[in-house]
Amino acid sequence: MAAQRWLAFPILVALGAMAFASCSSEATTTGTGGSSATSTTTGVGGATSTTATTSTTGAGGDSGPPAPTCKNKSYSNIPKGQCDLFDQDCGPAETCKPVADGATFTTQCLPAFGLKSEGETCYDDDECLGKLQCIGAHCSPICCSNTNVPCASGRCGLQLSFGGALFMQGCIYSTACELFAPNACEIGFQCQVDPVQGLPACVPPSGSVSPELGPCTFLNDCGNMQQCIFPAGKNKGRCHYLCYLKQETPTPAGQGGCPAGETCLTHDGPIQIAFDLPNIGICVPDAVPPDAGSDAAIPEAGPDADPPDADPPDADVPDAP
Repeated sequence: MAAQRWLAFPILVALGAMAFASCSSEATTTGTGGSSATSTTTGVGGATSTTATTSTTGAGGDSGPPAPTCKNKSYSNIPKGQCDLFDQDCGPAETCKPVADGATFTTQCLPAFGLKSEGETCYDDDECLGKLQCIGAHCSPICCSNTNVPCASGRCGLQLSFGGALFMQGCIYSTACELFAPNACEIGFQCQVDPVQGLPACVPPSGSVSPELGPCTFLNDCGNMQQCIFPAGKNKGRCHYLCYLKQETPTPAGQGGCPAGETCLTHDGPIQIAFDLPNIGICVPDAVPPDAGSDAAIPEAGPDADPPDADPPDADVPDAP
């Protein structure tokens, strides 16, 4: 099964400044010589509501919305076979999916048996309608991270790895969670800060979770109540516990406190953490003193200590004539 990993973002950016991106499920287009019209109804008491927006052309019918496009194939790099994962150009009641092809993968049109629409909770592809797959426990289309298309009620940011460098991307339909609260998410999810929304959200683990202070590339490579922190331009980060900056009493790690030997800070060395959440930081290891057996260790002077060597350091001296 493909590993499902949330895309990670450089933590140097102020998280709250990044908008939650989503696509509108409505579109208005106008063809050559065409016109657009809005249908409005009046209800009891004079209230009005807009029910639809349509566009027609003057030269022979509805032009329809333009076909979505995705630059640079950011939705997947799986070699195209029978169909395209983004275009979903299979027949009715079919879904274009990746399938094993020897040591690699390709795409194939497969029957769709499900009745669940986009964003609904699922546990298997067979529960979803055609053109959707069960990704991150929700029926999702394959999406374009550049434009967020076609995530009508979510956002594009869940990457599925198929071994090696092959991947495809699905939509995220996250639910909010409360940091440091017991059982903040349902079983199978963990509470972390979504870098795009800047809010705590329930995230499915990647399947290859690192220990605290271990390496990470994706948000959900880290465990519950932890965050993948890495500087801009770097492709590897480190997992840190999230913590509460104003702890007044000792609290266990994962509940707002830090492990022994770590301090809750708003920076990891030169890396400034910019959460748009009040009083939230990360646990950072305290400075490590020099090893007692290293050259950097300086013995304390005492009554039994040997006096310093009175001889000066060796130097090149010309031979006597």
